Amino acid sequence: MQHSPEPASELAQELAGPQRLVFTDLDGSLLDHHTYQHDAARDALKALQQRHIPVIPVTSKTRPEVEKLARTLPFSGPMIVENGAAVLIPQSLVQACPSGAEKSGAFWLRAFCAPRQHWVDMVQQLGSEFRDEFFGLAGADATTVAEITGLAPADALLANTRAYSEPLLWQSSAARRDLFIQRISSLDGRAQIGGRLVSVSGDADKGKAIAWLRDIIATETGRPVLDLALGDGENDVPMLEVTSSAVAIRSPNHKFPRLRRTDGLYFSKRCGPEGWAEGVFRWLEMTDHTDANTPKTDNNQTKDEALWETSTRTE
Repeated sequence: MQHSPEPASELAQELAGPQRLVFTDLDGSLLDHHTYQHDAARDALKALQQRHIPVIPVTSKTRPEVEKLARTLPFSGPMIVENGAAVLIPQSLVQACPSGAEKSGAFWLRAFCAPRQHWVDMVQQLGSEFRDEFFGLAGADATTVAEITGLAPADALLANTRAYSEPLLWQSSAARRDLFIQRISSLDGRAQIGGRLVSVSGDADKGKAIAWLRDIIATETGRPVLDLALGDGENDVPMLEVTSSAVAIRSPNHKFPRLRRTDGLYFSKRCGPEGWAEGVFRWLEMTDHTDANTPKTDNNQTKDEALWETSTRTE
């Protein structure tokens, strides 16, 4: 059973230490891949709220999609959308406009990529070479997008309201897809594989967006950052590589993402939001109780660090 300190002492502890942050993928991670529900993660979300730890969505979803999700999920702070193509920070959190950003409603918006039409035009250049091997969502109606994504038509409309990327439904082999990705790269674009779609955009990814946002937060709070990233797909690799700790979430549909790091990494035993909660509680167990005075084990690790690294990757 998870126990948390009394609210007053907990807040004092949180403000006295590093600024803890949770960066999370959505589909297949916090949200179930098929139902888009997050019921199994509710207790973990509550535990983060009790500790005043922000949950920052880092997703292939669009800004309108995340803004709608914020009505039912604890997303009141920054958001990273379209696979890192843009970062949005509430102006209430950061008063001065960050370098490279601009005002967009109640947010500061930092875009890392050209507008969607640039990427639609790039994809069309490859249409003859990859004829009938992919379907681009630009111009698709809500019914078609709903059939592809499993979303309700109204939500599908939000999903296709893209500002900086063009999603594709790949309809050919993995080998042909890899060749297509190479062709996009030769045109100075970047194609990233998500849970359902291939997203074509610029030289941006979730990791670069997190690094930029983390620097802003550290400067604004004057505190070092201790962060966790959670994700299940190949497009999550850049963010899983840049945070202090990372949770690779098991998927019922594909293998774990391929990572270079070996330290601070946990592979969940459960899938989707259940695996998300599993990883969050494990991270909280480590970071709630680890400080400079924590006794070390014989191999010079804290007991909680040793517990974290007992995770192994099994397919």
